[in-house]
Amino acid sequence: MSEEKPTSTAAKEEVVRGDVFIRMNDDEEKDYCFHVENTKTFGDLIEIFKTLPLNLSPSIYYERIPVGFKISTYPGYLTREGGLLFGYEAAEEKYLKPVPNDALIFSKAWNGQLLIPVFPERTFFRYTVNTGLVLWLYCDLPEFISPTPGLSPTIFIVKGIWALLTYVIGMPEVADKVYSEIMTPAPPVGQCRSSKR
Repeated sequence: MSEEKPTSTAAKEEVVRGDVFIRMNDDEEKDYCFHVENTKTFGDLIEIFKTLPLNLSPSIYYERIPVGFKISTYPGYLTREGGLLFGYEAAEEKYLKPVPNDALIFSKAWNGQLLIPVFPERTFFRYTVNTGLVLWLYCDLPEFISPTPGLSPTIFIVKGIWALLTYVIGMPEVADKVYSEIMTPAPPVGQCRSSKR
């Protein structure tokens, strides 16, 4: 009589691989396909962004590393060669479904589905840049309509060059000539022309 080897009651889970698409830079032409195991979670996909030395966020107003993902339920287009394409509208909120980072990828997503990374916004940086741009535009108004004339950045630059030429380089004649040529009052039409440049 031959003896049979005892079989384990807990069957070993088979590792299967599948494909998911991840949209980088919020650009429909940068939907990259990743071949992942069925044992991986959505949180494991964040390692892609930590490993690559690139900024894959939508703009400078977002952090470089996402905090999670949303699944796009947009169907996409099948090409003649069998490839899958997703339009820009695939990232619209009506097609997106949030998923927890600890969930297995293929317990929530289909094979070949598009994932949209969720990047935290850098609100302080956004407001700082916008405030700086508004201040620059305000200061660059033509002198005849500005409520605070004399605050143009060009005026401060010219005064700085004049001081540099006069006190540091020792060329007061050249400094006076440059100052008089640039700081000569211009008519309103001339001021508008120079502010458009």
